[in-house]
Amino acid sequence: MENCANVSDRDRLERVWHQQQKYFRVSHNLREQIRKAFYWLITGLTTEDKLKIWTCSDRLGNTYWNAYDPLKGHGIQQATESELRLWLEQRYNR
Repeated sequence: MENCANVSDRDRLERVWHQQQKYFRVSHNLREQIRKAFYWLITGLTTEDKLKIWTCSDRLGNTYWNAYDPLKGHGIQQATESELRLWLEQRYNR
């Protein structure tokens, strides 16, 4: 008799466990979708769309130019001043 009660209790517990697992999966998927939505919202609101230009120097003291255009997703690295000007003209005269 005690053995039958244990089997019944076990079946009931397994059903409860599976129901909770199903709820947890839905909940996890929903949380993941919300996380992705917030990520894209925050990224969209905080990403600057202005052209960024900066310089760097090598060990010999030579200065190079770098630029990044976040709107177009392209950049140039370690360019001379004339290369940077050409890149800028090509980017904005298209």
